[in-house]
Amino acid sequence: MLISSPVVKVSQRAVCGWLLTALLAAVAQAAEAPVGRWVSRLDQLNLQIRPDGSFVIAMPEGKRPPVKGRWEEEDGIITFRNSPTAPVCGDEPGRYRWERGASGSVHFELLNDTCQPRMTHMKHPFDPAPALEQTE
Repeated sequence: MLISSPVVKVSQRAVCGWLLTALLAAVAQAAEAPVGRWVSRLDQLNLQIRPDGSFVIAMPEGKRPPVKGRWEEEDGIITFRNSPTAPVCGDEPGRYRWERGASGSVHFELLNDTCQPRMTHMKHPFDPAPALEQTE
């Protein structure tokens, strides 16, 4: 049974307002993060940063098994954490400040990371990956 007192109505409005604000903040954060497909200028490594908080790193032509993991971003700082079963670096976190370049590329500045392969790749810009061709 719904109670229609003014206090309950105000509380329901407050909760709805808070939920809407939280949802909009989460959407804005996801829009700011470097979600998408990227290609390293170093060696054409593919980095896919997914909106669900996961990422996949794949070498061109499948030279090595892909590395999967999770990422999170807050205030321009992105943290990558490989899956514990990843072939390199386990789940050691790597923290980077990121920014978009004028050409649409994304640049990562090392803040803290112990994973040498990741640090090597993150020193170089990543360009937006070309669109995938549609096949019928």
